[in-house]
Amino acid sequence: MSTQLSSIDQANLEDTFRIRFEKNQEDQAVAISDLLDENHLYSYLNQINEFLQADQMMVVGSQLIKRLTNLLLVPQLYSLAVYNKQLDLFEGSSIVTAMKNKKWMPILKVGGYRAIQVKNRSERNAYLEENIHQISQFVKVIHQVAKVPTPLLWENVAVYVYKLYESKVKEAGLNLYEQKEAWNDFAYLLQLDPEIFQERFNFNPLQRFYTNKIEVEGKEQPVRVRRTCCFNYETSAGKYCKGCPKSDVNKEACLRTKRHVMEVEMIH
Repeated sequence: MSTQLSSIDQANLEDTFRIRFEKNQEDQAVAISDLLDENHLYSYLNQINEFLQADQMMVVGSQLIKRLTNLLLVPQLYSLAVYNKQLDLFEGSSIVTAMKNKKWMPILKVGGYRAIQVKNRSERNAYLEENIHQISQFVKVIHQVAKVPTPLLWENVAVYVYKLYESKVKEAGLNLYEQKEAWNDFAYLLQLDPEIFQERFNFNPLQRFYTNKIEVEGKEQPVRVRRTCCFNYETSAGKYCKGCPKSDVNKEACLRTKRHVMEVEMIH
């Protein structure tokens, strides 16, 4: 049964993510669905590179999958964890260019959406798989058009998934049962069969990149150093991201501390 999000829940999503529940669409808005078309995507990559100012299309594609993950995938996973609802933001939504601190940080304008109450773990798991299938379509087309290596694209996705469950969900004030369900969502994602990701490699990228955080000089909190580089430093931002494997302090930290993939088990 399809339901609506309450005005409080909508406001919370708007405060937590860069999304706006507005019916009216702006002239410069680009339909999310259009980005699955190679020609539309190529045009859009060139358009946003006016802000990113990168020398290679690969760099632009890398930044785009990060934004799409944070605008589409992560709010939908958040809705499941916090509201116990399947949220579909794909249909009728568009992406609008916006700047924050001179950085390209687009907004998702939600023209329409579906929210469905989840009844059991089976429905949760099916919804989680649908979300991975959805973002995998963007990974595939960005790889084809911008020639970005797929492991890099998937680690970009993974970084935001980890942040969701390690920080945003923990800040949502869930009760113990809801916390367990949210953790089991995370565990299920990391245990998905590699075939779900529709890639040639035979591993689950969300699990492969989930390594231990390590102490880094100058950082107050431990850092999960990435395996791949997102090339943020080659954009107009001109700086390494916190977990960049190319920064000197992170490279030194990796020499001091061994990294390993962490296991995540479901709670029964």
